[in-house]
Amino acid sequence: MHERMRYMITSVKNPIVTDVLQLAKKKSYRQERGLFVVEGAKMFFEVEKGDIDSIYMTKDFADKYKERLTGYDYQLVSEDVLARMSDTVTPQGVIALVRMKKYDMGDITAGVPSILILDGIQDPGNMGTMLRSCEGAGFGGLLISPDSVDIYNPKVVRSTMGAIFRVPFVKSCDLISDIELLKSKGIAVYSACLDDSVAYTDVDCTVPLAYVVGNESNGVRPQTIEASTGKVHIPMKGQVESLNASIAATLLMFEVLRQRS
Repeated sequence: MHERMRYMITSVKNPIVTDVLQLAKKKSYRQERGLFVVEGAKMFFEVEKGDIDSIYMTKDFADKYKERLTGYDYQLVSEDVLARMSDTVTPQGVIALVRMKKYDMGDITAGVPSILILDGIQDPGNMGTMLRSCEGAGFGGLLISPDSVDIYNPKVVRSTMGAIFRVPFVKSCDLISDIELLKSKGIAVYSACLDDSVAYTDVDCTVPLAYVVGNESNGVRPQTIEASTGKVHIPMKGQVESLNASIAATLLMFEVLRQRS
């Protein structure tokens, strides 16, 4: 991309402002445009230049990161305009529109597969944390049920802390069919649940496998459990009935890392 200084957008009524707001708020509009919103210096500089559609930043941000911005094409906007575009309470001076990644099942089943399957996850922070843990544990990627929160939701994107740019994920159209496909490839699928399950540390994680983590309130759906190879639980003490979904997923994934290390 070639560095080029443009005029500054100063009106919050500019059509570009509306475009960015719709991308931040509407899943259908993101899908239509094939773009999602990235905010803040850390996330912005982690995006591959070739994946960027457009960039909006304040003059203060452009001045502060002048050397790092060599080769970037960006549009200056006023502080008020950026604040209007932003999905955060404290805007950080830059917003980028980034092209969505295109992955398929082959991308998450390479090598000795280890996959995290999300069954109805609704909390953006949970999904983002799971994606970060997925990278940290060396998992191959995510398989996401159709009714889970959109991975391109701005809150999910922020909470991944950049992992969204590096970890492959597939948005399933039919989770049960995709689980059957995984099993046909020799990948064992274990659902996290309490009833008639084995401790997660008793599972042989050196073989190809996938773990299913369910909805924050209702857990893994019965039909998903039925389609699974087996069931696992995380032993706990006290009166706690369950762990936060992202914490549970992290424990499961890092046990795989421990056994494979």
